[in-house]
Amino acid sequence: VLLVACALLGNADAGDAHLRPARLLQRGSSASVAHIAPTDSVAQPAHVEAAVPTEDNGRLTAIMARLHQTRAYLTVKKVLRAPHHVVSFKRDGPDADGVLDSLIAYLALVASVFIWVIVATVVAYFYNKQTTIPAKDPEMELDVESFKDFKHGVFTCASAPEITLCACLCPAIRWARNLSLMGLLGFWVAFGAFIGLDFVAGVSAEGGIFLHLALAVMLTYYRQDLRKAFDMKRQGGITYAEDCLLYLCCLCCTVTQEARHIEDAFKAGHHAAKAKEMEVAPAQQA
Repeated sequence: VLLVACALLGNADAGDAHLRPARLLQRGSSASVAHIAPTDSVAQPAHVEAAVPTEDNGRLTAIMARLHQTRAYLTVKKVLRAPHHVVSFKRDGPDADGVLDSLIAYLALVASVFIWVIVATVVAYFYNKQTTIPAKDPEMELDVESFKDFKHGVFTCASAPEITLCACLCPAIRWARNLSLMGLLGFWVAFGAFIGLDFVAGVSAEGGIFLHLALAVMLTYYRQDLRKAFDMKRQGGITYAEDCLLYLCCLCCTVTQEARHIEDAFKAGHHAAKAKEMEVAPAQQA
């Protein structure tokens, strides 16, 4: 910005160097100009009045006005004065001059989401290492027909606070455990698919809503596999839309509902509870 200003002002002053002392006085300089030597053979007065010809003043004002409208000046001014916030990356429109501060805010967003992914992965590692396969409950009788519909409602998650808390804080971990318990996917494959889509959707400046929709479609696909594994009465058809809406509107409650249903199947000894690709240690027998 300083280079641009110097270049513009230098070009403006090239043809009328004898007016520079007067401009200094007009800009508020208190320095004496009596000792300034003339630039030509014409003698200069020892005292220069503060007045500047109207025509030259107009030229200087026009030059400064053009300088203040340059992209570099506006961008630096906005970065220094405006708070950072995420905006769309567009080269045109009313926010075309905010590319630099948008980039800074976007990089901060990517860094924060990346840190969240790292923390979630570390937590998932210890969670998967410490959890065990639910042991069969001898007091629970197996009623296959009762598993042909979800045994718990979507909005009854308060009855299982531990599962609900995990599903709320990091649904990717709890969902990955659900699929690994059922043998549909390995824990890390399921976790990576969930967290990967969620990460890309979180850092996407535009189109994030479509990536969240893609995540909901993936979750719906495996929820349908869960319905098939338990031979549920309601499969396919309208249940695709129902499941997708549940994931879009209440992800945590839906994941909790599936987790409670699967754990009940293990406790009852249901044949669908396979855990053949479960990457956790078996439960300790008393």
